[in-house]
Amino acid sequence: MKKILIIIALFSLFGCKKEQYKEANVPVYIPSVFSPDGDGVNDFFGPIFDYQGFPVAEYRMMIETTDNFKIFETNNYKDMWTGINLKTKIAYPAGAYKFHIFIRFSDNGEFKHDGKIDIIDFQQ
Repeated sequence: MKKILIIIALFSLFGCKKEQYKEANVPVYIPSVFSPDGDGVNDFFGPIFDYQGFPVAEYRMMIETTDNFKIFETNNYKDMWTGINLKTKIAYPAGAYKFHIFIRFSDNGEFKHDGKIDIIDFQQ
């Protein structure tokens, strides 16, 4: 979760203005599994958040094998991991992979998460 400051401005018919301030948490959802089988459901991996409402100033995502071999990296929050080797165009096998995600929002709030993602192969 990322804390942000929400400002609510109220205006009267006479032009008077009153502001209220409230901190809120912005959810960043990270799935734990995905199935890159081309069916249009869960075909990509990456964090899911409302980046249009909360502009991103800096972003990094890296995917590794469980023995720490880097297989995907991006600095673009719109790039999701497809589970496919970009050089050979061959899908990585079903199993566990590690990820590292860092997001700095335009207000300097940060989100950082390291974890595990599983590729599920429903065609087995």
